[in-house]
Amino acid sequence: MIVNRMTTSEMAEMFVAGCKSALFGAMLVGLARAISLVMEQGQVIDTSVNFLAGLVGNMPASIAGVGMLVVQNIVNFFIPSGSGQAVVMMPIMAPLSDLVGLSREVAVVAYQFGDGFSNMFWPTAVATECGIMGIGMDKWYKFITPLFLMMFALQAVLIVAAVAWGV
Repeated sequence: MIVNRMTTSEMAEMFVAGCKSALFGAMLVGLARAISLVMEQGQVIDTSVNFLAGLVGNMPASIAGVGMLVVQNIVNFFIPSGSGQAVVMMPIMAPLSDLVGLSREVAVVAYQFGDGFSNMFWPTAVATECGIMGIGMDKWYKFITPLFLMMFALQAVLIVAAVAWGV
């Protein structure tokens, strides 16, 4: 405040503006924690892990890892917040990786890929950005869909490699 020669009112206005921008993220993390808490208290997490283990349990480990990647990409549509997604999904994915014989590192890589790259694809993450940039969603999807599919294929190959290397 002193260095920038701001008045107390200007500093207060900047502080409030900063809080406004951080509030949305904090609310998403809080909502995700509430979902996680309800799932824990309702004993739904164990059921979810058991269900997912039944789906991928008989598959080869590399296919199970790619299945975890697919799940993370789908979840990112509903929970676009990375930290919120971690709060909800890691209590499910970590035990799932144990049950199907994968390392927890593979579960974390699937989470990182599913959260990171699909943010540029799902409308829950890009609609605002397209509006700010003045780019129509149809134009964006013509550009991004081939790139997203190539990146998804590369992610799947990297997960298969991680499983093969025993990461």
